[in-house]
Amino acid sequence: MWDMALVVISVGAALWLNSSGLNGKFISMLAGYKWFGIFIAGIFLPLVFTAAPVTVFFLEIFKNTPVLPVVLIGSVGAFFGDFVIFRFAKNRVAEDLNYIINLKKHQRLAHIFHLKLFRYMTPLLGAIIIATPLPDEFGVAILGLAKITGARFAVLTFLIHAAALMFISLFS
Repeated sequence: MWDMALVVISVGAALWLNSSGLNGKFISMLAGYKWFGIFIAGIFLPLVFTAAPVTVFFLEIFKNTPVLPVVLIGSVGAFFGDFVIFRFAKNRVAEDLNYIINLKKHQRLAHIFHLKLFRYMTPLLGAIIIATPLPDEFGVAILGLAKITGARFAVLTFLIHAAALMFISLFS
């Protein structure tokens, strides 16, 4: 419930920033740094608090900047943001879930987590969550639970965010 409230607040903040002109000032400030500003904006793309304002930033950037370099640099930044979440959430979420699984009430649930199908579906579920407007933090935590390697995580999140930025570019 709190995640949904944060998403609504984030979207409201993005709309307010855009209508107040502050987003334009922010875009102008980052535009002064051009490619570094795009990288920094990419870092904030996966975070629930900043996803909506950064999406507005990218919509504006795509109007005056070639799409492919923006997508590549923004995706590297987004990967970096996800990687930080991945490093912090990976072990903590796995420990929490293991604790829940080991409770006597959840013996059936524990069995589900040990099925081969679950091991294959977990990375797919994490990738789908990252690709949607849902908070990336949850999808990244699921990928951490799946014990995905750092290299696979890097490629997967980069491609997902590149596709998302290409999609955003269609609306600019």
